[in-house]
Amino acid sequence: MPLKEYKENFPINVDVRRIDALYWRPPGGESIADVRMRVRSLFDTLHRECEGQSVVVVTHGEFMSAARASLEYMSDEQWVEYDRDKSQKILNTHVYHYSRRHPETGEIGKYLEWRRSICPWKESTYTGWQIVKRRRFTNEELLEQVKSVVPVVKSTLSV
Repeated sequence: MPLKEYKENFPINVDVRRIDALYWRPPGGESIADVRMRVRSLFDTLHRECEGQSVVVVTHGEFMSAARASLEYMSDEQWVEYDRDKSQKILNTHVYHYSRRHPETGEIGKYLEWRRSICPWKESTYTGWQIVKRRRFTNEELLEQVKSVVPVVKSTLSV
């Protein structure tokens, strides 16, 4: 359905998507957060059944967005930031290439640490190889985050 027609027929959905694009579900569809769960399942299967092989996955933009979020360990906040950034928009025929192989040394790492992307009809989108920065937390950092959350239910138990 053309975007103009969609906006006319589903104005509330347009507003909800603008407010929360990550968790918004189109009528009868899935949110990007839902798709991320399916993406993990696909990656688990590829990891188990295609270890040591090169794999090409062809899909649509929403699945690509969820896959990128999963592969790059994006937080919800990072995904929202990228979704709002026009320079990060996934365009029609966009290609993302992830690799464990260091682009200069050829050394193979443990994780997919390198990404490059391009939209073939828009060469200005070529990023060259970029390192994928996966945020990892220490136990202490995680405990600090938990302590910063205000409890919804007050407990009478002491831990």
